[in-house]
Amino acid sequence: MLVVMRASRPRVRRAGLAAAVVALALAATSGAAPGDVTTLRNAPILGVAAAGSFVGSTLDQGAVECWHAELWNAAANKATHLGKKVACVASGGIRGPALLGNRALWATNIGGNLRDWTVWTATTTSPTPKALATINAVDAADPDPVVIGAAGVGIVAYAVGKAVTGLRANGSTAWKWTAPAAVSQIGSGDAFGQGIEVTEVFTADGAATAIDGAGTVAVKGNQGGATAFCISAGQLIGIKGATLVLAGNTPKLFPLPANARLVGCLSDVALYRVGATVRGIRLSTGKDAVLLKGTKVVAISPQGLAWATKSTLHWRPLAAALKPLS
Repeated sequence: MLVVMRASRPRVRRAGLAAAVVALALAATSGAAPGDVTTLRNAPILGVAAAGSFVGSTLDQGAVECWHAELWNAAANKATHLGKKVACVASGGIRGPALLGNRALWATNIGGNLRDWTVWTATTTSPTPKALATINAVDAADPDPVVIGAAGVGIVAYAVGKAVTGLRANGSTAWKWTAPAAVSQIGSGDAFGQGIEVTEVFTADGAATAIDGAGTVAVKGNQGGATAFCISAGQLIGIKGATLVLAGNTPKLFPLPANARLVGCLSDVALYRVGATVRGIRLSTGKDAVLLKGTKVVAISPQGLAWATKSTLHWRPLAAALKPLS
């Protein structure tokens, strides 16, 4: 349901009052800006991804529905439910999503001490999820066996242990590659300044391998213990301890709070959060400012910023979202 403010009337309807209450709550938690759009979903939102004006989301178990994924075209204010609505019959969870145009990629698991995992994909035009991989009987105490991530121009990727698969926007397999160790993160960039658009695969020990569009290893490197990464404008950005590191021949270092978490980057901006506050750093100037309050779930694209507060999904045009950094 799209939340809309209506002109006041002599008699206030309950629906209009509810919309007003929600709008006031949004203004209090996120500082509403011109151009903001929101949509209310039927369950708490766990993860978001953004590509253009498309926002992908993964949702927790709700009152009448199990974990599932959705796609929302914020420009058209249209949400697409991916798959049929099904009630939960066992414990489990959901991971992701990653987004490539109108294609979403995510993973679900079911079970108790031993869990069965499935990797899924679907689009707004083909909303019935297609299973891409299954992993059975994974000990719940072990790290998640599936890693999902955006992987550069025209590629989205997932890893099952060491096995990494890149997908094109039409859902076909672009390449497959086996990492030397279990994969911890998937990103994208230009092969550490080599000018080659690649998928960059990071393993738990900080090692990184760049895979080009043909699935060939382009460059290998090591990020020296950095714990989180994103790639933007051909530059690798990572968090090491309480410092944001912009890699290069002469790395730039930006001090952060000890509990900061990197959540994304775009061109000249890196996003991180401290608790439920999302901040941005303008890498060229070092300016640091609050972008959002009251959320831990956020994603950025060249068109705008997406975030979630409980069951409400938000969208803000990029110029308005980054205004505090101007």
